[in-house]
Amino acid sequence: MNGTKNADLIDLIATTLPNLPEQYFEVTWTNNDYEACRIYQRERMEIDGGTSIKRKVMFSPTGNARYRRLFDTDDPAVSDVMVEIDVPWCQIGTHYSWDILEIKRNANSARGFIRLLETRRIDGLWSLADLIEERFWKTPDSSTDDLNPYGVPYYLNFLAGGATTAGFNGLSVVFQDGTTSVTCAGISTTTEPRWANWAAVYTKVDNALLKEFRTAFTRTKFKAPLIINDPAQARNAAKRVYCSSDTIVDLQVLADARDDFH
Repeated sequence: MNGTKNADLIDLIATTLPNLPEQYFEVTWTNNDYEACRIYQRERMEIDGGTSIKRKVMFSPTGNARYRRLFDTDDPAVSDVMVEIDVPWCQIGTHYSWDILEIKRNANSARGFIRLLETRRIDGLWSLADLIEERFWKTPDSSTDDLNPYGVPYYLNFLAGGATTAGFNGLSVVFQDGTTSVTCAGISTTTEPRWANWAAVYTKVDNALLKEFRTAFTRTKFKAPLIINDPAQARNAAKRVYCSSDTIVDLQVLADARDDFH
């Protein structure tokens, strides 16, 4: 005797609800990780106002220190040593909508097994998270772009075109339209060479790349002299390495080839 298909159990289907979840559902997120959102939520700096975000930086001293003889005198010298960083504000937002009758029909009933308003909220915040993540890892569209934020690559300047020598030679901001500028946050890297960042090139993930990493971390580990109370914030010296998923896997494979205890 052949059995009966589930679809043929007409009375059962007519009198029984499907097995429904209780206020949970899955979301197929666009990204497997949202690092920019994590930084915004847990490591953000809060600023309470102003027409733009400005900070001060000192690039070089006047040069008054010298070895001296007994009873000699100083010639007073004072230089303008402060330079200003200027970054404009940008705004971001999202929205989601509902009708009050939708909410009433969905609420306080076994039929509302998933809160409609929660799905709308996640829908709106999902696109917000995607946009934050996308622009966080990009420069502005051009030097005149006053809509999008200055993402991480804006502050990690590239070597000049054709240059391959590693060092504090990262001079150029490369915008999304392919144009470049030596001005970063209002300061020119050619006028103020110490505003340039460390930059190097590599062709593949191998021991040569590890050497460049070690050199970069060593040369950029700045410490204030013990005789000076460092006015900078300690959090500004924190370092992280970000790269593509392919590069991460290549680095892991390289580590596997080097030892069994990493």
